Amino acid sequence: VGPQGVDIAKQVAEDSVAGYGFLASDFTVSDASAVDSMQVTSLPANGTLELSSVAVALNQIIDSDDFGNLAYIPDADFDGVETFTIAMSTDGTDYDSTPSNVQITVLASDDDAPSVAAVPTVAVVEGATASNLGSLIVASYTDPDTNDTLDQVLINAVPTMGTLSYTSGAGGVITLAGAATISAAEAATLVFTADADNGAGESAATTDTFTFDLVDSSGLTSATAGTVNIQINDGNDAPVMAATDSYSVNENVTAIDAVVNPATDNETPDTLVYSITGTDAALFNVDAANGDLSFKAAPDYEDAKDSNKDNIYRLNLVATDDGGETAKQAVDVEVNDESSNLAISAATVSVDEGTTFALTVGAATNNDPIGDVTYSIAGGADSALFTIDDETGVLSFISAPDF
Repeated sequence: VGPQGVDIAKQVAEDSVAGYGFLASDFTVSDASAVDSMQVTSLPANGTLELSSVAVALNQIIDSDDFGNLAYIPDADFDGVETFTIAMSTDGTDYDSTPSNVQITVLASDDDAPSVAAVPTVAVVEGATASNLGSLIVASYTDPDTNDTLDQVLINAVPTMGTLSYTSGAGGVITLAGAATISAAEAATLVFTADADNGAGESAATTDTFTFDLVDSSGLTSATAGTVNIQINDGNDAPVMAATDSYSVNENVTAIDAVVNPATDNETPDTLVYSITGTDAALFNVDAANGDLSFKAAPDYEDAKDSNKDNIYRLNLVATDDGGETAKQAVDVEVNDESSNLAISAATVSVDEGTTFALTVGAATNNDPIGDVTYSIAGGADSALFTIDDETGVLSFISAPDF
């Protein structure tokens, strides 16, 4: 085994036109013997190896007299570590079986602004949140200066069909109201929450857009802004119904004159299923198909069963659609008192002409007294000729009759 080639490590500035010009003394072997020639066993990946301004070919042999004419020219905007290999020979015949490594460190100049790669369209259903927005924005950062990193994101405007928010460095969630500058770490947490209604109508999609710029760790801003397109797809809209409703019913009956299908829904067809909740819900039945309500047992005004014992029964009517969205309506059902079995006996009398008094109505019977009984004339062929005292029940002719 003869003397071995020694690895070489050099430096050159980014975008150097002249590159690194090798010296004859750069190429040595382990025992300091004179080097006759070398063979290029691999070429640089991020630049060009030139001999007297002519590109060197793979496995080309270069005589020691030309070592000083060899140069490495880095590619434009490349910075980092470049490596290629050579095999040395002291006799011009035998070359090292183990090539020597030539390492060129191209020093970054931090003179290149970052650029923004295309951001894929973000799809979200109305009312939902796109949590991948921040990661897509951060991933769009590219910079020719490999030692530069993303430092800040400039949000130039906010979407109009939803909200942008992020988690701040302090840990709180911030909703953007307009243009803002946030750190790269904060930008990674950006999310978009679409409005509940995209405004385009059933089954339609709309697109919301905003732009942003990127700032690298050298303080340079991207020359061209990035664009985020957000496709807002129509989602399952919740049913709609009036916030409150009230009914008034008489005691002793179970039926309630409710409105059939009190809720509506944008999705067509969409089956609504009705249910009830709330304080007095256990006292009611509900038709699951149309929302009609009825008492399980006829209410008794004198024996109120509602929670407040005020004869106003309170519950919530709930409509649920196929997608699980709901609407709730607060319902009050007031039970009215009603007399039961109120009756008076029939009467037939004979009176003389020339007087107005006819009779005093017999005492009324009432099994469910609710106060004083009042009297009135309900009809009849000659009712227009009579008057009655509503408190005493005295029935009189308006004008004394003439036989």
